[in-house]
Amino acid sequence: MIDITKLKTFVAVADLGSFSKASEILYITQPAVTQQIKALEKMVGVYL
Repeated sequence: MIDITKLKTFVAVADLGSFSKASEILYITQPAVTQQIKALEKMVGVYL
């Protein structure tokens, strides 16, 4: 099952075009954004 937090992180990165900008908006660190995106990629089996 896809975690809604990871999906929100993905949407923020897609909308803003930047991991660092998404981290600022979501109030999490940039490495946390990277980790969430990698986990989502693993779940869906494709490179995002």
